[in-house]
Amino acid sequence: MLPLRRPAVAIALLVGAVGHADPAADAPSLIARYHAEGSFIDNPFALSADGRRIAWLTTDGATHTEVHLATIGDKGEAPAFPFDGITPERVEFLDGERVLVVDRSADSGFARAQVYGADGPRRERFGPVTGIALATVDGTPAIVTYLKASAKGGTRHEFIAYRRDTLKPLARKTLVENAGRITVGGALYKPLFFEDGYAVLVAQKEGAYDKARDIRKPDLEARLAVFGGKVVGEREIGDLVAWTQLVSARAKHPNESRFVRFSDDLARLELVDGDRVVELATPRPLHKYDPQTLAYEAGGDGLTLSLTIDPVNPDAVRAQKADIDWLDVYGLDDTTHALAPLARLDGGKRPTAWRLGGTRLAVLRKHKGFGRGGPDLEVYELAHASDGKAPPAKGSAKPIDRAGAAEHVAATKQATDRPPSGVTATGSPTTK
Repeated sequence: MLPLRRPAVAIALLVGAVGHADPAADAPSLIARYHAEGSFIDNPFALSADGRRIAWLTTDGATHTEVHLATIGDKGEAPAFPFDGITPERVEFLDGERVLVVDRSADSGFARAQVYGADGPRRERFGPVTGIALATVDGTPAIVTYLKASAKGGTRHEFIAYRRDTLKPLARKTLVENAGRITVGGALYKPLFFEDGYAVLVAQKEGAYDKARDIRKPDLEARLAVFGGKVVGEREIGDLVAWTQLVSARAKHPNESRFVRFSDDLARLELVDGDRVVELATPRPLHKYDPQTLAYEAGGDGLTLSLTIDPVNPDAVRAQKADIDWLDVYGLDDTTHALAPLARLDGGKRPTAWRLGGTRLAVLRKHKGFGRGGPDLEVYELAHASDGKAPPAKGSAKPIDRAGAAEHVAATKQATDRPPSGVTATGSPTTK
């Protein structure tokens, strides 16, 4: 067990590239490492969109949590601010400087949040509510809170949108559900799940009765703009059984318009994008990976995913030699659905978590025998910037250029499955 007392927290910063034994020419460079002494670095952390700023939490898991914000490359200890919670759910950058820290109570299940900047916490607080998410409402970047509560005769769904820049209320909406249906524009809809940060509700509408043919038309899947109170799209449901199965899967990923999963038999890696399911082909053999290590992140620059090599995969068992637990990070081409390698890092026989920002990858090296957090948070500069030149200087990280995925995937398949040593990146990112 980790100590429950509040020990001193020491954060060490390593500036500049760190060499690896016989590194590849395009290897990502370790440019910063943040280490926690006594406490540990918790699971939620974030990089700003340009990769310039990083935010993380330290905690003892029982009595205290602190929020840290730093500019990558700056020397000295990052400022730490107290956070009123010990069960943080996630950290998200609102802009280049401020972050939203969301905590979810293990007892009530409700979420709370607060905004932090370089000078500490803002006075505004959000929650307790059912959920808190980032969205765009009427073209304005917003923080949306959602509260689902029992009411007389049904259920109330209450939504409030706040401007991200000023944190002032932007819009409010309440939907009342009776007998499992809500009314929008005079029609009844069965709520299914949310997308776009609670700004869109996906619902089912009963098909209309065709009096001339004396039949009931197929049911419709509808997309409802929550704050606008309007139907923004409808489509007929064809194969009801297949649609029901897909809806069940999508409902497990609220506010995700697309996500990655393994098939039930673990034989296929699949992208679920709206009503489409697309099989994804990994440049390295899929059977070498541990399916439990699948992680993904969908952002403005596209979807990125990772898998970790299972040291005792079938090939390793046949060879009677354990493989290295490489963490392979891939970028998805939105047009071709090809996966191109972004980076390969030695897992170090530890679970990992990561975040991508600009051309930088932050990796949390987690505890081996404890499912929460770890001692070290590392930041890498990926080898390929968008212009193909040297990595950008501090504070000017460019978005990853995802062009040429197919060519790089083909080249990767021809290369050896194991880099020479150290931390290596193979291929170049893909593009939309």
